[in-house]
Amino acid sequence: MPSSSSKLSSRARSSSVSQPSTAKTTPESKGSSTKKRPRPGHEEPTAAAGTPVSPVSKQRPPPVTDDTHVDTDDENDFYQERPEYVEHTYSYIQDQLRELVGLQLPEDDIYTADKPGLIRKFAEDHFDFKNLFSNDDEEILARLREMSVHSALLIGCVANGGPRGVKGWLEIFTEPFERQALVSGIIGRVLEEHVFASLCFGATPKQLEELHKEIDLKHRDYPHDGFTRAQLRYERIHKIIQKATNPTTNPFGLPPDFIATSKRLAWQLFTVLEPIYALKAGYGAPTSPTSPTSKSRKRQLSSWSELRAGGSGDAQRDLVADLYTIVVRTGILSLHMRLDPSTVYFGVCAGKDEYWDEKAMRAFNYRYMIKTNPFTNMPESDGTDEIEAQRRKAQFQLALVRMALFPGWQAFKKGGWRSEDKEKGMRVCELGRQWVSLRWGRQRRWESPEQKAKRLAELQKKKKGKGKGRAKAVDTSEEDEELGWEEWLTIWGEGKPGSEAALGKIKDWFSWNVPSEEFESDEEMSVDE
Repeated sequence: MPSSSSKLSSRARSSSVSQPSTAKTTPESKGSSTKKRPRPGHEEPTAAAGTPVSPVSKQRPPPVTDDTHVDTDDENDFYQERPEYVEHTYSYIQDQLRELVGLQLPEDDIYTADKPGLIRKFAEDHFDFKNLFSNDDEEILARLREMSVHSALLIGCVANGGPRGVKGWLEIFTEPFERQALVSGIIGRVLEEHVFASLCFGATPKQLEELHKEIDLKHRDYPHDGFTRAQLRYERIHKIIQKATNPTTNPFGLPPDFIATSKRLAWQLFTVLEPIYALKAGYGAPTSPTSPTSKSRKRQLSSWSELRAGGSGDAQRDLVADLYTIVVRTGILSLHMRLDPSTVYFGVCAGKDEYWDEKAMRAFNYRYMIKTNPFTNMPESDGTDEIEAQRRKAQFQLALVRMALFPGWQAFKKGGWRSEDKEKGMRVCELGRQWVSLRWGRQRRWESPEQKAKRLAELQKKKKGKGKGRAKAVDTSEEDEELGWEEWLTIWGEGKPGSEAALGKIKDWFSWNVPSEEFESDEEMSVDE
């Protein structure tokens, strides 16, 4: 578990080894120059008895050799102490990330105490309801299918239903704790793609286009790199903010469209989350002029105070107001990252169904995973076939990522700490771990549609006489897992009018064989291919 202080990877150490010094040595220092430099904590070697030690030999350290550098995780093995600036350089960025996703503190040897951030607190405040509008699975699915294809795609990117097919997805939507994780993942993915990935969050479309063309495209090839582009972006964004700053209309030094972009993204997030919130008993679709589809929405969003004016009784206003707070905080953090001219910030998001890695990940449901560990809760052997089968199955249950909630962040700087290492390699600092929700089970078994159809047909034969349809399936966990994996987009499109056209558009988004407009000629296109 990374501490609040910056931790350097072995990549930083290997990139900071300097070349042997070519400076001439005095006769007095010649004998000591062939000795290895002591590591911190070791006694410093002294000159031989009767041999005078010159001041020059004390000031100039002996050359660093390959034997001096030991590449381990122990900081004492590094030949140079960590500079003081590393301790405070990223403190603000780390504090703002913790404000969004929270902090996990050790409570004892087993459990940890969670200090929730803005995202988790939002999910707990608004999506912790237990009473649904209906207890019928088909009615719940029918209401969920009313969501847009964009919402369905986003949910499918964040979560997977597991090996139990539709039942696994219904568990995510209907169980309060799983629902909170899903909502946190949706918000995290939207912030990652629309705030952190923006070259300058809050800039006008024309300014963003200029940033993309004049910096990212123009300087995308060697000898330019990410550090070059970071410096150029900083200069351009600094000019954008300076030009937009006004003591009356924009005293905080924000890009010109920052407020408008934040409001729009907050409403878009509300539109994505509303189908999930609509499962709550007694919820009614917004009928006031503040509805996302209302023509007068722009007028209602003209003032931040109007969002808070509705009070706790207006669920729509409370949702949008809290989402707006999250978006604004994230937007300011994104601008701080972009205005760091010498650092490249990189978000690493966990993949669904990956193995749990405690060094790189932080679990949303950590306590639950410990309590439901099938290996520690394994029944004692009594010689019966049923118990022995359960024990064998428990041994192969693994902690896997079910939902990817928020990326972990790394900060890259060019070169080493020493002046002669400024152009050698790079160093990296881990700012935060990936935020995930876990499950116990086995990894997904990939199969063709024909193989799946054949397996399901055999499964139906076993269930013959025990009920029909998904809702009547046998409740045993083994038979549930045999249903197999299903994508949420597939479930969303079943029996929905117009779903084929919507799914066809999504397939077109991932058609990489169509050249983009950035190619100037067929010759350039053939080289890039």
